[in-house]
Amino acid sequence: MGKLNNITDYIERYQNDIQTPCYLYSPYSAKINYHSLKEALGTNLIVSIKANSNFDFLSLLGNRVDGYEATSLNELKTIVQLNAQERFMNSPALGELEIKKCLASNTVFIIDNLEQLDEILGTPYRDKIEIFLRVNSSEILKSKEVKINQDQFGLSINDAKLACNRLNHSHVVVKGIHTYSGSYTFSQIAFTLIDGISDLVCGLESILNYKLTAINLGGGFSSNWQYEEFDFSKYRDALNSRLSGYVLYHESGRAVFERAGWFVTKVIKQKEIGNCLYSICDGGIAHSFLLCQTEAMIKRYRSPHFIKETQLTEPVDLMFVGNSCNRQDIIGKAKSSCRAPVTGSLLVFDDCGAYHQSYSPVNFLGLEKAKTYILMDEIS
Repeated sequence: MGKLNNITDYIERYQNDIQTPCYLYSPYSAKINYHSLKEALGTNLIVSIKANSNFDFLSLLGNRVDGYEATSLNELKTIVQLNAQERFMNSPALGELEIKKCLASNTVFIIDNLEQLDEILGTPYRDKIEIFLRVNSSEILKSKEVKINQDQFGLSINDAKLACNRLNHSHVVVKGIHTYSGSYTFSQIAFTLIDGISDLVCGLESILNYKLTAINLGGGFSSNWQYEEFDFSKYRDALNSRLSGYVLYHESGRAVFERAGWFVTKVIKQKEIGNCLYSICDGGIAHSFLLCQTEAMIKRYRSPHFIKETQLTEPVDLMFVGNSCNRQDIIGKAKSSCRAPVTGSLLVFDDCGAYHQSYSPVNFLGLEKAKTYILMDEIS
């Protein structure tokens, strides 16, 4: 193991050993991302593995991760095998089978709706259950006259109060409150959410007649959070001022994994139409769906690094396309470039460690799945 300057150095060195299309993941980089964010927040930090559930990758993060959150039975199987202090199950569709699996693995339930709560209260082992109540973030922020996009997750404030009334007549203890405001929302609502959560907790504790022990304020961090204009010192002070006495959590997947992964594909054919050079690749929409940005109103395609390139006498537009018959199978672009890949070149896309592999329709057209490589060198 050693430290290389960057990912392109690594791929150039090992290109004959890499089968494309593939993902490369760096545990070294993910560890740095995790501990940097945890230190900035000053709280526990739970890792959401829906962003990346590769077991080999996760197992190399070490045992200093505060906990993992699963959203499905398959993810629960993964986190049960990981050496973490705490495990959480967070699914609106949590049913009888999931309840049994969570009980067997000492996993904390995050309750999304009253019907879930009734199922849990009906289980014979309810006295062994630990739960968080998930409360809809837009409901919490609405009380502070802050609007975010309303989603379907969590209890309304009224249902949270009803839940506490039902729990008063059971042996199930509410460990804490959970909320999540959505992707990329953290810096917009962080301080307001502290105030809203503080008021909410006081109201729920008055119904329960006991003090909650923990609060999960969610996440919504970008992978570039360090470069945003946000005062983390002031944020930590606000947490200590309004929510002291509680065990505090945040959660993240994107900020931990995104910059710790790369997608690599090979140019297998090339052609020119008009003033555009098309590189047809062995990986595309079936392997890295998010690169195609099919759901984006405004598409901002990425430009990859080239492992082997040629200099052009005249600039041309470059288009990088996948190996399907789908017109939207476009994974990258470059405008007026004076350099271009050649047939056989490897293309390397940065920031593909979160969601890119897990959100891709790998069975599309029966194509081969993307391989996965875990980098044991210190790549960041």
